[in-house]
Amino acid sequence: MVPYQAFEEFVELQLGANGAALSSEVLSALFDQFVDQRLLARWGLDRGLSGVDAEPIAVVLDQVEIPPPTDAEIRAFYLAAPQRFDRPLRVRLRQLLVEDEATARRAVEQIESGVEFSHVAKRLGAAGKGAVGSLQGVVSRSEVPPVYEPVIFALAEGEVSEVVRAEYGYHVFQVVERLPERRLTLEEATPEIRRQLERLAAERALGSLVKRAAERYNIEVHERNLPFRYRGRYSQTSPLSDPS
Repeated sequence: MVPYQAFEEFVELQLGANGAALSSEVLSALFDQFVDQRLLARWGLDRGLSGVDAEPIAVVLDQVEIPPPTDAEIRAFYLAAPQRFDRPLRVRLRQLLVEDEATARRAVEQIESGVEFSHVAKRLGAAGKGAVGSLQGVVSRSEVPPVYEPVIFALAEGEVSEVVRAEYGYHVFQVVERLPERRLTLEEATPEIRRQLERLAAERALGSLVKRAAERYNIEVHERNLPFRYRGRYSQTSPLSDPS
């Protein structure tokens, strides 16, 4: 017997909050995941595996040999939809944030006169001007706030922006490098493809294990005791579908 409270604890662990505001559809999907984990934990315990109470999926999958993707599989995945490896225009960005406009304008003047961006940021910080300077890394248009996007992507490499007012201070941006839109080559995309194929293989293996466990143990969900309309895979009103 598994009390409903155990499912409530599962939901809170997954979401960081209780599921009171969730729809029956979402709760049904979470309930299926909860039952899957209970099945895997029972399956692992019957085989003497340790740790299945806390991490049933990780522990059980660790016992399954999942072959790595072959070069042919990686190539086929790439050629099936190469457009998924298109990369938009991106920039390598630095930004400076200060509390007042006058300080921001002096910072722009210093950077344009040849002083290193990082040195300006350090000086302002040491002077207690509330400066925050950092290398933001590589960003695309969709990864920056819309209000800053036209300013940032109009800059040439090495160019410094005008002072940009923000709700919490004044920004100064510098584009270190512009990276044009392009499509990753097969060689460049291989690490990402390998991770995706490994994840898909693990999901298939997990689905197969859940199905085997569901066939081994008798599962009865007392739907009348659930405070939501359950219509998941373990419903008594519909046949159990393949969890994979």
